[in-house]
Amino acid sequence: QGDVVYVVDDNPFTDSTEWWLAQTLSGKLGFIPKVYLHRALNVFHSEIYDVFLTYRVASQAKHAEMLYLNVRDAAPAMPVIQRPVRVFLDKRKLSVGSSWCDQFSSALHQSVGYVPLMSLDGVIETLAKL
Repeated sequence: QGDVVYVVDDNPFTDSTEWWLAQTLSGKLGFIPKVYLHRALNVFHSEIYDVFLTYRVASQAKHAEMLYLNVRDAAPAMPVIQRPVRVFLDKRKLSVGSSWCDQFSSALHQSVGYVPLMSLDGVIETLAKL
């Protein structure tokens, strides 16, 4: 009770959605009844991501898309459950008609890792504007 957990898989069994596979911060894996997670899940209403990609649209959009596809389609990062890496890329994940800021913030908070893409051209262009 009160432990911080990371939901590894929200449906580890094909016939059950009541038990979720979770991992503690210390690395212990175990199954948790969905009802125990209800309050936390209702707060965010969003998917949990392994990687959050952030980039400068003007100079990195093409590279961000390529990285997204390569990471998403790579061999499973979590062999215990055999699932692909969950990657957030705004172009692929933001919903039309919903608050861009709220979706972005929620996805960032629900991500395990953060990968900023930078290039020399992008840094120079930003510094020139200062």
